[in-house]
Amino acid sequence: MNLNKQALAKYIPAILTVAIWSTYPFTRVNNCLIWVLGFYFLYTARPYEPLQVKRDILLLLPVVFFVAYLFGMFWASDPHEGWIQIEKRLSLIALPALFFFGRNKLTKEDATRMMYAFVLVCLGMSVVCYVNALRNVIVHDSFTVINERNYYYFSYMPLTTVARIDPIYASLYTNFSILILLFRPIRIKWLGVVALVYFVIFNLLVASKVGILVLMAIFVLFVSSKIKNKIIVVGVIVFMAMSFFAALTRVAFLKDRFIASTTFNYELPWSGNWNSTSQRLAIWTCAVETIQKNFPLGYGTADGQEALHATYVKNRFVRGYEDDYNAHNEFLYTWLDLGVFGFIILMTMIVLPAKTAIKNRDPLFFSFIMICSLYFLVEVVLTRRAGMNFFCFFYSLLAVNDFICKRNAVQHDV
Repeated sequence: MNLNKQALAKYIPAILTVAIWSTYPFTRVNNCLIWVLGFYFLYTARPYEPLQVKRDILLLLPVVFFVAYLFGMFWASDPHEGWIQIEKRLSLIALPALFFFGRNKLTKEDATRMMYAFVLVCLGMSVVCYVNALRNVIVHDSFTVINERNYYYFSYMPLTTVARIDPIYASLYTNFSILILLFRPIRIKWLGVVALVYFVIFNLLVASKVGILVLMAIFVLFVSSKIKNKIIVVGVIVFMAMSFFAALTRVAFLKDRFIASTTFNYELPWSGNWNSTSQRLAIWTCAVETIQKNFPLGYGTADGQEALHATYVKNRFVRGYEDDYNAHNEFLYTWLDLGVFGFIILMTMIVLPAKTAIKNRDPLFFSFIMICSLYFLVEVVLTRRAGMNFFCFFYSLLAVNDFICKRNAVQHDV
């Protein structure tokens, strides 16, 4: 009986991970499950080790970023909106603290099981998306339409809406699942290959531009980490690039997504060459202009968005101020609020873990940081629940995995 309880206990973190990520759309339930995981770590992970800045710096960095937003309240003009933004960033403290208390409980096997629990959830998400797409095709009789309607429900927003997730975040989750399968391969090799191919196809159908580019970057990172011969690595990269460009000319929905105009006219909100690329270029142009007006301090927590909105109005960027677009770039968004100091903290939260991962030869942690950085370039990831919780959860888990490896090395030496 005791053996059965022990066997079950070692799967509790993985089971709770499945529960947390399966209930992502249901905020209250999801928050409660995160608290359950936190209490589980708090009451089972004894004895506690005191906080040491040098040793625990990776877990402290998100906390420092959160504190920077608290300081940003001192020069913010709208305290109410500022506190809303602070509330959105509570995961920067809560999730690192959760894993800080759980690091003595978790083993390397626990961390791997938690990551594969997430892969399982992503698999379930994709199946739900496919089933809903097939239902729509049958209901709307799209089988008889000889044009793009044949695959309309199997691509982009129509594919992922049923899972209550934006295609960008669906691609982010899928790409991380691919990373896990590549750098933490399962024992049944053929099953791992099938799962990889499955997720690659789903990612292509989601058709997020950044998601597809990140997918290519993932395989470049994997090839670079596994093949020592640099000439072969370059050859593989060239082959992948040529295959990608060939696909752009032959696959209709990829061509529509990637081959787009980069010109824009602020005063033509619903006509002209607008697409996701030109919209972002217009937004980034306004964001840089806004940053220059209050360099280097920024505008204060939440005031950066108000300043950006004012620039939209000044430039007559109708779609910008009517939809109140944010900066669509984590680095620009942070600079708007917190100035150069917030930007430096954010960059430290990227550079230091990446440097640590290289030093410890941890390609999964390094790749995670790299793909998150690429998503930061086109999306304000850390203001949306789908992005904030994902980044904080797996950043903390991978940082704890680094702690576990060091602890095991010390025990082995002893």
